[in-house]
Amino acid sequence: MKICTTPLNGLLNFVLCWRSREDILISGFGKFCVKDKNDRRGRNPSTGEDMMLGARRVVTFKCSRPLKQKLNGKGKKS
Repeated sequence: MKICTTPLNGLLNFVLCWRSREDILISGFGKFCVKDKNDRRGRNPSTGEDMMLGARRVVTFKCSRPLKQKLNGKGKKS
């Protein structure tokens, strides 16, 4: 897991770590993770036709506790 201290450093680590599939932690902000998704059945919304959607990787985000508290008005006032 990489810990980022500046926004620019964080952005650079963000891009580079996705290739190596490492989690990215930006202190006080949250954690980005790359997850693998399996093949699944889907549907074309235009035609209603069933189809198989291929495996893929997605990025997930989990908000840090301090940020979540600030967003919900429960953190320290600044």
